[in-house]
Amino acid sequence: DTVYLQGKPHTFRMRIRDAGNYAILVHPLDEPNYIKHVNFSAYGKEVATASSFGVDHEGQIAIALDKEKYLTGQKARLLFTTPFSGRMLVTVEREKVYQHYYLDVTNNSAELVLPIREEFAPNVVVTATLFRPQRNRRAMILTVAHGHAQLKVDNARLRLPVEIQAPERIKPGGTTYVTVKTVPQKNVFVTLAVVDEGILALKGFQTPDPFGYMYSARASEVRSFDMYKYLLPEVPSAQAATGGGVGGGSSHLLNPIQAQRFKPVAIWSGILPTNAAGKVRIPVTIPKEFNGKVRLMAVAHAGKRFGAGEAWLTIRDDVVMLPGLPRFATAGDTFTVPVTLLNTTDREGSAEVHLHLEGPLELLGSATQRVALTAKGSALLNFQVRAMDAIGVGKIQLDLSDMETRRQDFELAIRPPAPYENEGGSGSVAAGNTVSLQIPGGFYPDLHQTKIRISRFPALKMGKHLEYLLRYPHGCAEQTTSAVFPQLYFPELAELVAPDLYTSSNAVFHIREAIRKLESMQLYQGNFSYWPGGSYSNEWASIYVTHFLIEASRAGYSVNKTTLENAIAYLREHISEKSTFTYTFYRNHRPFTQTKATKEAIYGIYVLALSGSPDLPIMNYYRSHLKLLSGDSRYLLAAAFALTGDMQGFEALLPAKMEAEETDRLTGGNFDSGIRSN
Repeated sequence: DTVYLQGKPHTFRMRIRDAGNYAILVHPLDEPNYIKHVNFSAYGKEVATASSFGVDHEGQIAIALDKEKYLTGQKARLLFTTPFSGRMLVTVEREKVYQHYYLDVTNNSAELVLPIREEFAPNVVVTATLFRPQRNRRAMILTVAHGHAQLKVDNARLRLPVEIQAPERIKPGGTTYVTVKTVPQKNVFVTLAVVDEGILALKGFQTPDPFGYMYSARASEVRSFDMYKYLLPEVPSAQAATGGGVGGGSSHLLNPIQAQRFKPVAIWSGILPTNAAGKVRIPVTIPKEFNGKVRLMAVAHAGKRFGAGEAWLTIRDDVVMLPGLPRFATAGDTFTVPVTLLNTTDREGSAEVHLHLEGPLELLGSATQRVALTAKGSALLNFQVRAMDAIGVGKIQLDLSDMETRRQDFELAIRPPAPYENEGGSGSVAAGNTVSLQIPGGFYPDLHQTKIRISRFPALKMGKHLEYLLRYPHGCAEQTTSAVFPQLYFPELAELVAPDLYTSSNAVFHIREAIRKLESMQLYQGNFSYWPGGSYSNEWASIYVTHFLIEASRAGYSVNKTTLENAIAYLREHISEKSTFTYTFYRNHRPFTQTKATKEAIYGIYVLALSGSPDLPIMNYYRSHLKLLSGDSRYLLAAAFALTGDMQGFEALLPAKMEAEETDRLTGGNFDSGIRSN
């Protein structure tokens, strides 16, 4: 490399043996604090490793503790192992700095004896910052090292013991009493939950632990800064973005008939105080239809003390009746209801089952069946049922007699045979005239909704599509922009088709809020992140956002000037790449595959022209390479020439006739679709 000293070049050579990030520091011998530096990276296929570009561990301080946990009043011995000697600042912190110490580090180590205080529970963070002394004029720059360690404080004395006293097995349909016992103290507050273990297993639910939650290890809330951030390279944190954009607003496609097939067991006692013996007796009523295992979960608290306990309770009849019902049925369906009988006793007997139906259900065959049961044996009965040509909630009642007398009730949703449909139309009527409207028929009486909108605005016929657009459910850059873009031009129509969105605001408010949000999503390159707080950027969405901001600015809305300038600069750099992609489309139902300029590039050219700063060289490049343009891209490029005032170029680019290009609908990339491309 070459260094210029007093205007004269001086050359030196160095050999790089390992891949990584390097810095060259140059300073006069008599001025060690006056430094010039150059950063560079070295990379080679044979010498690069996974740690080549990692953090320099020579700037780390290792902190060793003599115990894993400490009790209040004990003393912790901390040993600091450092990369060099010097002066070290040690802090004990969490939501604040509790204590701080200055230690002199010699022979690259130091020790601190720290008394453990009660306020340290459940943990504190010990941090260390070491400064290299500048002992002479020839020393290099003052360097620094950092380290931290978590010091845990045991506060088990604050954990409340919780014991649940309950029978091991009961029969359904009755009330049993559960006693929760803790320390012999009055007014310890207890809550009991009794939940079907099958429900808990769906998500692997664990019994709550309030002690573990309240006294779990906490991160330090103290933010530390120094002047030496360039000593260690910054390691960017990974940011996760919540997915979205698909399936939102689809609740109307669900089954409109809701039924409670089985009655789940999920009982909550509320908050109850203990007596002087530390006990509370809680009644628990189990539905008569339930057979299975439930988990008893109790939590208790008194001041700063918390605790939890769990137990299990089996609920079972002598003869268990298990029906196999479908999740739903459609009008006209015929199905079998199998009923399994389990004899849990050591005696033989018989059982009779009677099936009773209500609602849009009818029985095919006998309603009563009898079967013999062996000890610890089982039997299977089948009933044939048909759903009538109606919708609603069907009720199924099973009555068991002989060995066991039991009744169980169930509900079954009978849903429509056809999926959700949306029909609409539009028209006009002259002043003083009358028009008759034919409301579409054939819908179920309780499951249809009719809306009539009247306006002097002809674009009202697009109302239902605009309403869907305004109600986009997610906050990504594309959907945020799509929801407010039409409000620039059709604020009155937007308020007409979705009045509930404007009860406390108007289109101006929505547009201003969208501008503020989108400006906050701009990345340092000038493009826009796809999700707030994220680092992923979609090229087409960034151009789309820039397009909206330009139009909003032209409509009189306040848009940050720097935001627009950076976005336009990014577009100019992006379109200069002249990137292409493999474009597949269908014309007259025949597939075609061709190499075309990316639609993002041509869209960017149009937006640049709209901003008043067209890139004429790149526009002329594509004008002379028409084979690179898809049908819709050709129209966009023509529009860009028109915006510059070049109507000759505009007319030359327009094709002689419009030929439809059907493309696959994309949910990412440039979000292409047959509707947009035509």
